[in-house]
Amino acid sequence: MRAWSGARSLGQTASTDNTARLWDVASGKELHVLWHEEGVNSAEFAPDGKTVVTASDDRTARLWPCEVCRPIDEIATRLHKAIGRDLTDEERRQYGVPDWVQAAKE
Repeated sequence: MRAWSGARSLGQTASTDNTARLWDVASGKELHVLWHEEGVNSAEFAPDGKTVVTASDDRTARLWPCEVCRPIDEIATRLHKAIGRDLTDEERRQYGVPDWVQAAKE
């Protein structure tokens, strides 16, 4: 696993089960699964911190936009705009959003 430090510490794994997985390093929670047709032998964060690059035995390299790679307060703000309200306490627990994160309201 390789960790990337930003507003949130993330890690990724590459596996012969045809997946690369993104993880929240602090909680150990799986955040996202990226699929290929064959085993994934490499997964890296691009320098922009907003893209994951994977390479596979299926002879493809893929660029994946990484919403979870963004700072958590930015994600909370985008969610607030999309759904028109703050997350409930249950939603915060479900998605791993800390209590200190507040969405910017315009």
